[in-house]
Amino acid sequence: MLEHTTQDEGAKNLTILREESAHLLERIESLRANDSIGNPFTFEYPDVGRISPSTLRYMKVASDLHRLFGGDLGGKVAEIGVGYGGQMFVNDRVFAILEYHLFDLPPVLQLASKFLESFILSGSYLLSTFIQHTGDEIYDLVVSNYAFSEFPETLQRAYVAKILAKARRGYLTMNTGRKENEKQTFPRRIAQPAAAVRDIRRAPADSRNELHPRLGSQNRPCAELGRDQRA
Repeated sequence: MLEHTTQDEGAKNLTILREESAHLLERIESLRANDSIGNPFTFEYPDVGRISPSTLRYMKVASDLHRLFGGDLGGKVAEIGVGYGGQMFVNDRVFAILEYHLFDLPPVLQLASKFLESFILSGSYLLSTFIQHTGDEIYDLVVSNYAFSEFPETLQRAYVAKILAKARRGYLTMNTGRKENEKQTFPRRIAQPAAAVRDIRRAPADSRNELHPRLGSQNRPCAELGRDQRA
């Protein structure tokens, strides 16, 4: 499940990590534990040995988060679309997060829980579908790797109203988006998250990640979204 990151994409993410986040590569043995469950595809990479390209992608996201927001993401983080829990695993080992809220469909959440319960985590996690969530939480950061951009518009708007508009900051990786004749403006800080997410949803499907153009269309735009209310 979710083994769609190629060996070449893993190599490109590794190059970025070498250039920007040597401190993460120093933790490679701890983060490589992400590959110990589920028998993922792994490949040999220079200087780091055998590792899943998906783990390298999760590390690259953690690198972006550290670069955009610093080493303190806040005590409460939410992730929309969680896969098997790999991004949370990496984030838990890189950052001090007290509560990590995972939003997805029930079968996906069950898989993520089974994966995460295989490790001793530093923080805690909570599983919830969108419907089960009360909408009362204020998150320091909301993360979504592609999932939000793949929702139908009605569900996107619901997530904006219930979760994203109440988040202090956000990081979205998009693979759908804006018309080609509209200007690309990623990454950016936005004053009104609710309006911004509707705008982000229309980013061009073939846009390059302006944070790292080498990744091309396989790793589409990232956005720094929302208010940092602690500033």
